[in-house]
Amino acid sequence: MGKAKILVVEDNEDTRRFLQQVLAREFEVIQAENAVIGIDYARNLGPDLILLDIMLPHLSGIDACQLLKKDERTAKIPVIFLSAK
Repeated sequence: MGKAKILVVEDNEDTRRFLQQVLAREFEVIQAENAVIGIDYARNLGPDLILLDIMLPHLSGIDACQLLKKDERTAKIPVIFLSAK
C-alpha cells in the first residue's frame, strides 16, 4: 500500500516548502497555491487529508471548505485549517 496523500493548499511558497519537507517523510504531498486549484486537486486526486489555509487569494479557505463538504467526491475528506493569525 502506498503512502497516504496530503493536499496542502497554501499561498505562501515558504510555508508550502516547509510543509513539504516535514510531511514528505511519511506522506505523499500534493501542493496547491490557491483554493481553486486545491478544489480541483481534491476532486481529481482524492487526498486522505487536506491542510487548508484560511486566508487565500480568490477564494477563502472557509469558502473552499464549504464547497468541498457539499461535493460528494470530497465531502468525507478531513480538513485541517492553517492560519498565520
